[in-house]
Formats: sequence, C-alpha cells, structure tokens
Amino acid sequence: MSLHSVAAIARINLRLLGRDPFPFVIIFAMPIVIMPFVTPLFRAALIQEGKPDATGSEYAVPGMAVLFAMFAVSHLGWHTFQEHVWGTWPRLRLSSAGAGAVMFGKALPIWALVVVQQLAVFFLGTLAFGLSIRGSIWALLPIAMVFASFLVTAAAALVAVCRTPQQLDVFAQTGVLLFAGLGNALAPTSLLPGWVQLASPLVPTTWATQAYRGIVLEGDGMLEVLPEAGVILAMTIAVGVFAVMRFRAEDEKAFMQ
Repeated sequence: MSLHSVAAIARINLRLLGRDPFPFVIIFAMPIVIMPFVTPLFRAALIQEGKPDATGSEYAVPGMAVLFAMFAVSHLGWHTFQEHVWGTWPRLRLSSAGAGAVMFGKALPIWALVVVQQLAVFFLGTLAFGLSIRGSIWALLPIAMVFASFLVTAAAALVAVCRTPQQLDVFAQTGVLLFAGLGNALAPTSLLPGWVQLASPLVPTTWATQAYRGIVLEGDGMLEVLPEAGVILAMTIAVGVFAVMRFRAEDEKAFMQ
C-alpha cells in the first residue's frame, strides 16, 4: 500500500467533506443541544452514587461525545457507495493505489474528524456546562483515537457486507442506538436493567465511556486508561479481520430504485 496514494485519496475526500460539511456540523453541535436534557438525569444518578457536588456533566459529556461520534459510520459508508454510483470505483480499484489504499484514504479524514469531534465536545462541555476534568486531559486522546479507529473499521465492515447504502443505513443507525444503550451513553449503569449491565462489556462504547468518566471523575491519567484503550483496540482488530475477510473489491453496489 502506497502512502503517497493514501495521502492523495485522503486529500480528495477531505475536499469532498468540505463541500458538504453539514453532517459533521451536526455531530459537533448536537451534543451541546442534547446535554441540557440529559444532564439532570445524570446528576441525580451521581448524587445517588455518593457524589453530591456532581453537576451531571461528568456523565453527560462523555456519553454525548461517544453517541454522536458513532454517526460517522454511515457517512463513511455513503462516501464509498458514491464511488459505485459515479462509476469511479472500478477505475480506483484498478489504479496503482488499489482498493485497500482507497478505503484507507477514505477512512483517514473521517477518523481525524471523529477524534477532533470527541475532544471538542469535552472542550465545549467545560465552557457551557461547567465540566471539571480531574485527570489528565492528554489521557482523552488515546481513547478518542482508538474509538475513532473502531468506528471507521466498523464502517468498512458494513461496506463489505451491505449491497446498498439503504442497507448500510439500517445497520448503522440500529447499531448507534444499540451501542449507545448498552454502552451507558444514554443512561448511567446503575439505572440500567441487569441484563444490559451484563451485556455492556461486549461493546466498545462501554469501555470508551468508562475511560472518559474515569478521567473526569476519578482523576485517571494515561496509564489508567490503557486497559480500556486496549480492549477497544482488540475489538477494532477483530472487526478489521472480519472486514478484510469479507471485503471483495469487485462486489457491485447500488442504490435501491
């Protein structure tokens, strides 16, 4: 895989994202819009857990950062399907770049935007909702990076499996709700049914929110979040292996009529 080819494709896709930035404006802005509605719930749960000085933002900000980052999955899928609609995918995969470089180049800008989105939600949370981060702010970065890696890898797996973008949308949006619910992004763990608490370690959102909340509430630093980062990375590798095994560059993709 040529790094030059990957960089060239990444630049092209970054320009395409710039032509229609609205979806990414939404995933940056909507967490701030939703947080006032969920913060009181999280505050009540934190007080019940013995944290009387909590504002609720300690749970709301990580939850919303993780929730809205997941919407990038369908965006990457649509960008890939567009190549089939435009008739450019056969030329791209048969070029010197190859299908692997094309997918990697498409994923790279979205990966970077998802990392920035998560960090930006924390920054805006400190400004708008009085979030106080007790731990190392640098510890937020590896979690943002590995979680973004999982999301773009999951998007590649969905592209490999789905024949139409409509199918991809159904899987992606269902996955967002399922992973958010199981991953404690929508409600504190203590308020969830027992079966959800048992299933929650199976999804990466649980480990991301757990790491973020450890940094915010418990003062965790880089070393303390490495186990959570390692679990998310292991899940990313597993999904990546599936995506590579399932992906066929010659598969035809189409919009449903």
